[in-house]
Amino acid sequence: MEFTICKRKVDLTKEKVEEVLEKLIPETFKGRAKYYIEHKGAKYPVKQVISAVLGIPKNSFATEQACKILRALGFEVKELKRGA
Repeated sequence: MEFTICKRKVDLTKEKVEEVLEKLIPETFKGRAKYYIEHKGAKYPVKQVISAVLGIPKNSFATEQACKILRALGFEVKELKRGA
């Protein structure tokens, strides 16, 4: 699928994201980070995933953009339940 992020068009597939996740160590959730996808039982913050897949800094796009892209690719975006 084609997406526009950081004023550039990118072509991305669910398989490409999963390929990157195989080598990616999930970051710990800090600050306001609360949205994630799961892969093989691990929770990956959505901004970490998009940053790793596209090679762009996490501060150059919004969490909402990351969630929208991942949902469009077929991932279930979940919300971290803090203190639960």
